[in-house]
Amino acid sequence: AEVAEKEEAWFIDLNQLVLRHYAGLSVRAIKATYFTPQDNTHSSRAGAELNAASVVEGLRALNGCPLEALLLNQPESSPSH
Repeated sequence: AEVAEKEEAWFIDLNQLVLRHYAGLSVRAIKATYFTPQDNTHSSRAGAELNAASVVEGLRALNGCPLEALLLNQPESSPSH
């Protein structure tokens, strides 16, 4: 955040946005829902979708960010895997 401010660059605090979505969930529920069973590092499909939605949320919150005009109002549905 400090570097972005110094360089006058856009900044999304993705960690804070994702943590807000985790609020109220147990560690076990977060791991089971948003991460692969192999480790606590790699996102599951649900985790990837949450991360992507959080980026969009962050972009929408940036005042004057030109990328907002490129965002869909509703995400397009994707094929299930």
